[in-house]
Parts: sequence; structure tokens; C-alpha cells
Amino acid sequence: MIKYYFICVLSFFLFFNLALAKNININNHKKIKKGVLDLRSVDFSKTPIVTLNGNWEFYWKKFYTSKDFLGKKIKPDTYIPVPSKWNKYTFNNKKFPRFGYATYRIKIIIPAKLKNQLLGIKIYDISSAYRLFINGKLKSSNGKISKSKKEAIPQFLTQITPVILTNKNDKKEIILECILHVSNYHNYTSGIWNKIEIGKFNTLQRERILTIIIAFIIGGSIFIMGLYHFSIFLLRRKELSNLFFVFLTFLMTLRITLVEERILIFWFPDFDWHLFRKLEFFTAYFTSTLIALFIYHLYSEDWFKKAFQFIIVSGSIIGGIILFFPILTVIQLKLLYDIHILIAGTLLLISLFILSVKYKISGMNIAFAGMSFLYLTGINDILHHMEIINT
Repeated sequence: MIKYYFICVLSFFLFFNLALAKNININNHKKIKKGVLDLRSVDFSKTPIVTLNGNWEFYWKKFYTSKDFLGKKIKPDTYIPVPSKWNKYTFNNKKFPRFGYATYRIKIIIPAKLKNQLLGIKIYDISSAYRLFINGKLKSSNGKISKSKKEAIPQFLTQITPVILTNKNDKKEIILECILHVSNYHNYTSGIWNKIEIGKFNTLQRERILTIIIAFIIGGSIFIMGLYHFSIFLLRRKELSNLFFVFLTFLMTLRITLVEERILIFWFPDFDWHLFRKLEFFTAYFTSTLIALFIYHLYSEDWFKKAFQFIIVSGSIIGGIILFFPILTVIQLKLLYDIHILIAGTLLLISLFILSVKYKISGMNIAFAGMSFLYLTGINDILHHMEIINT
């Protein structure tokens, strides 16, 4: 069916092209050791981006500034790997709670020859609000940090902060002291759970713009395709497969604005964080249900109807939980959604394979390949969220 061809090919290019947009030489080998990252051997002309992975200094229930470290040595409570969740680690044989506030701190050593050059620090998601200080100056913030839940405001917004390298006393190297004040009272995942990058500002900006352009092209194509099939549905209202296909394309378009560079939050900075998170979960976990409804109304094969009914019913229950339960409850049940996705994805793949063999439908092999790619992408996302892999 031509519909299978469109949805799977476009889905494939969505993820494939967005991956290509980030095909820049990134240094993941330089690690922060006990709060210090030495970049004196890094050639930014060849490696324009470096990830700030490694052990950051961590100060629980403290909001320290650069002045607090002048003339005295403050011992960190521990060193916490970034990216990771702070509630995975212990201090005095007790795990850090997922809700609270803390200070992260590192020093980056940069060669003096880079004086007056413009670098950037790119922060993706931090749960669930932060302030970034560079050498004692506030450079960027996201949401509102607080020592109490009452005053805290969560927000997810990808930001690139410009940093001009200065060396007033002409020392042998330039030191960047990066301090992050982080508070979390709203998200089940705590702290700096996503990567942070430093690199040439123009390179980071170009990468971001390219990602957004590709997202608009793919998202716009999917949205137009949805409008086209909606017009077909208006003419043939008994063919419900067209309607579910429309819902699926609109859901995919919405997800692009939610995930890629947090475009929706960039457009609407005051967008409610709780609704944003619900939409993020809904667009991720309800997709398999719409695909099942689409195929279910195209074919009358009894051998897979029960399997598809399971996907539709269980997926609808999960969709209802995501939309109507409090966001913390929704996040706590993520493992349930992941299990559902794995089962639903397996059933969909088996069904598409059997249909392609039995009916030899034009484009069905492409549909199977596209669904396989999406399935593997979903597994990758699950394993990444569980911090089993870092891709």
C-alpha cells in the first residue's frame, strides 16, 4: 500500500536525517577527572565540539558561587558523573533523594592561544531548572531554581551560551570555572541526565539550525500528507484507516516540535511544563496504537485481529494514564510503557512480515524495513534512558 510507503519512508528519513544533522566530529574521549577537564591538547579546528562528560564536583543542598571558593578549599560531597541522575549515588551511605537542589562545578583548562575566541556551551535538558555561571558571572538559566518546591518553576529548553575566552594576565592557560545551580521537584529524573557540550559557538549554532531546518522539512512533509489524507477521509468517511493515518501524521509532527531542540518551548517559553511532558510521553507511546488501528481497519485477517486488539486496548489505557494522571505518576510508570512498546512493536513487525509474504503488496517490504528501524530506534531510546547505553 502506498500509505505504508509514505509513513515508513518518511519516518526513516526523519530519524536518519536528524542524525546526519549532528554528523560533526565530537570528542567524547576527554573526560572530566575530579572536577577538572584539560583541553590543552584539543585542536578545536579539527574537533569543534567536546562533550563535558566525567566526574563533576557535587555539593548537595548548597548553591555555591565563585566567591565561596576564593581563598578556601571546599571539599565536594562527592563527584557525580555527567550525564547521569544524582539519585543513583550515595553520600554517607545514603542515596541522594531525587527531589532537592545542588551545585555542580568543573574547571576547564584551555590553551592561551585561543584568547578572544568565541566558544559556546550547549545544554540540552537538566531536571528541572538551572542557572549557569561562567567565572562567577550568570550566563544563562532555565526555569526557576529554588530551595523549595513552592517557588521552583521547571522548564526544558535547549540553549547555547556564548563564552568569550579572556586572559587578562596573559597566563599560560585560560581557566573556565563552570558552576551549575540545579533544583528538581517535578521530574522523576534528577540532575544533569543529558549531555553538555562545549565547542566553537558558530559550529554549535550551525548544527542546531541545520537540525531545525531538517525537522521543519520532514515535519512539514508529514503534516501536509496528513492534510491530504484528511481530505480523502472527508470524501470516504467509511474508510477509517484514512482517519487514523491522519492522527498518526499529526502526532508525529507534534513530536518533532517537542523533541528536536525543544522547538515548541522555543516558540512558547511559557508553555506549561507538565502539559509539555505529558505530550512528550503521549506522542512517544501512543504511536504504536495508531499504527495498529490503521492496519486493523485496512485488513480483515482474523489471525492478527486479537493481537491488534491487545495493542489498541492496552495502548489506549496507557494513553489515558498519560493524559489524566499527575505527571510524576506518569513518569514513574515509564517501565510499563516501555514493555508495552516492545510487545506492540514485535507484534506489528510480525504482522507486517506475514502480510508482505502473503499478499506481496507493493511497498510492504519498505514498510517492514521502516517499522524495523523505528522499533530499533525505540529500543535505543529505552536503553539510553535507563543509562545502559549513551547514544
